[in-house]
Amino acid sequence: MGLRRLAGAFLTSYAVGKGITETAQFLTNSTSSQWDAYKRSSAAPWDKLSNLIAIKGWKNGESAAINFSYFSPYDSLTFYFRAFRFR
Repeated sequence: MGLRRLAGAFLTSYAVGKGITETAQFLTNSTSSQWDAYKRSSAAPWDKLSNLIAIKGWKNGESAAINFSYFSPYDSLTFYFRAFRFR
């Protein structure tokens, strides 16, 4: 019972967002390193640690993305782990 809950919590808090992000990057022909470079150099402060979903690939240094952290109810739980990991 506990293992099932733990697996469900993991899937809803991490795996779903990661899967959507990777699928969007595949469909837009962009890479994680491009988005990490964007987050490091020119992203808004509230986007630096968020989960961005690409909706348009990179062309001439421009792209478009949706901040998935606004749509994920579990982001408030995982935000502190990401902040600790990247700081």
